[in-house]
Amino acid sequence: MIAIEGGKESESGGGQEATVTVLAIFLLMIGTILILLGTVLVVIGAIVILMGIALIAVAAFLLIRRVLRRRQ
Repeated sequence: MIAIEGGKESESGGGQEATVTVLAIFLLMIGTILILLGTVLVVIGAIVILMGIALIAVAAFLLIRRVLRRRQ
């Protein structure tokens, strides 16, 4: 807490203010890094999902083609 006496901060107030400022900047940096990391993971996840869909489509195509050739 910052003690205010007669409109002036106490001597310990300046140190606390600097500490709070450093903490706030640190938290902003961590938050930004987490948001960027989350965005990268979402993009990677979307790419993996699309690759999975493509593999399933190819496998289904090959199986259907094989079944149709056996009937002839």
